[in-house]
Amino acid sequence: MVINNVPLEQYLACVAVSEMSSACPSVFLEVQSITARSWILAATEKKHAELGIDACNDDCCQRYQGLGQLNQVSKKTVENSRGMVMIHENKICDARYSKSCGG
Repeated sequence: MVINNVPLEQYLACVAVSEMSSACPSVFLEVQSITARSWILAATEKKHAELGIDACNDDCCQRYQGLGQLNQVSKKTVENSRGMVMIHENKICDARYSKSCGG
């Protein structure tokens, strides 16, 4: 197993453009970043604890295609939403989403 230790904001910038096109309006990518940040922070150390990792690169976590996905658009949209998370009942919301639900 190869483990890629990535700072949260870089990870989110890669997830944003892996889940959506970097050609999307920046506000869409900012919302995606907030949702992805909420999900990963709410689920950290739960899903793959037995492997010693917080998240994998498969769709069961969030689509992460590596640091090669980083670009100026994704970095800027993540920076614009830095620290923002979704809250429900005073806890970070486990904001699961699906890129495609088949309908």
